[in-house]
Amino acid sequence: MAAIVCGIDGSPGAIEALRVAGALSAQFDARLVLAHIADGWISPGGGQSLTSIQAHQGGNRLLERAASRQAVHAERRVEIGEPAEGLARIASEEAAGLIVVGSRRLGRFRPRLHSSLAGDLAAAAPCPVVVVPPPARR
Repeated sequence: MAAIVCGIDGSPGAIEALRVAGALSAQFDARLVLAHIADGWISPGGGQSLTSIQAHQGGNRLLERAASRQAVHAERRVEIGEPAEGLARIASEEAAGLIVVGSRRLGRFRPRLHSSLAGDLAAAAPCPVVVVPPPARR
């Protein structure tokens, strides 16, 4: 497996996904690529809005913190756009064999997991997608 792409946002599910992706990366000796897809837009000429520039910088800080907290060595990519399309594009460009994303619980009385990203990603991804449940409640 050439690479594993792990989608990161600020959620507890994403941190759990990073923990699993880091373990898989070590087990299969695969490059780990942390990816954050920030909201924003890029003009047809390729220029970014100030909001997009700030979102990109915030995404870089988010990935840096996540990698240092989990003590993983990983490449980092921040893109602007729609999450499923962005993660699928990054996975394709990185020749990823796997995409790892987190999920969240639907609620106290609905123990099922929820990840709208996973559903969208399953249709667009060039490789298998692993959906990691969030950490157990204490």
